[in-house]
Amino acid sequence: MKYDEKELLAKAKRPGEVASKLHRLYQGKIEVLPRCRVKKLSDFNVWYTPGVAATCREIQKNRELVYEYTCKWNTVAVISDGTRVLGLGDIGPEAAMPVMEGKSLLFKYLGDVDAFPLCLDTKDPERFIETVKILQPSLGGVNLEDISQPKCFYILDRLRKECSIPVWHDDQQGTAAVIVAGLMNAVKVKKEWISRMANNSIVFVCANPVPEIWPWEAKEAGARVVATGRSDFPNQVNNSLGFPGIFRGTLDVRARTITDEMCIEAARELAKTAEDRGLRDDYIIPTMDEWEVFPREAAAVGMKAIEQGIALQPLEKDELYRRAESIIRTAREKTKMLFEKGFITDHDEDF
Repeated sequence: MKYDEKELLAKAKRPGEVASKLHRLYQGKIEVLPRCRVKKLSDFNVWYTPGVAATCREIQKNRELVYEYTCKWNTVAVISDGTRVLGLGDIGPEAAMPVMEGKSLLFKYLGDVDAFPLCLDTKDPERFIETVKILQPSLGGVNLEDISQPKCFYILDRLRKECSIPVWHDDQQGTAAVIVAGLMNAVKVKKEWISRMANNSIVFVCANPVPEIWPWEAKEAGARVVATGRSDFPNQVNNSLGFPGIFRGTLDVRARTITDEMCIEAARELAKTAEDRGLRDDYIIPTMDEWEVFPREAAAVGMKAIEQGIALQPLEKDELYRRAESIIRTAREKTKMLFEKGFITDHDEDF
């Protein structure tokens, strides 16, 4: 099959060509909105002074109540030092902000996790570790992002041991979980191909934003199943399919950490979701708009945490799924409402 390379390259470059214009238009991708009722000024007597003092005293007596009385239960920080951003390398913390903010948007829209970008102005792993540790009282979890090797491994290992909240590195655990899911189904599309794999190969080209080889080039070279990390090609093997559901399940059972076994359960559920819909060469893993995959992942991850004895709030699987499904549906409906009411401005760019 022949491909129009010029047309395909132009389409692939289009998001980058309009990105700066649209980022300037919106001046960021996330914001803070209230969760509580504010109908009259006297409401602040409860939400702030004097009423809030009673809540503070209760938490002082029992620190676990912070998960029930504040936003800590659903708050994650996306933390980076900007030393290994996408395919851009060491571009610094300010230049890393659009990526961390985009990650926060995915957290909210796909998993209804309130995530905030925190880019740290240090390359010292010890200062990085100490900063994360002193932020713990305000956070339900931490997503490490775009940190250069080899210190990313050291930072993760230290924080997983020394923190009382779950800490994970999406470039390690998240990417691995989604690739495992894709490989599970790439092989299933397939079993008679194994004996002639050289002629019907499986190619995962996951570098972002430019893959190691364009998918149409891989197809022309004889590949049968091609996956990339980009959302504008079929078979997006990207950690965005993993972290929203994984964190949703982790937060909902209040797990102390995110284990490898929890990630494997997420991979299995990802693979099963695609298999339930019917596998084919250009569909080995769900797409991000098949949003039901995220509550399924959340329930699977939460149950594994309970099984491993690291969940502080054990729930039944059906309850876990219903909770995650309701929370995620609400996030999508809120975004839709903000757009329909004109609070989120439309734009005329098409990509």
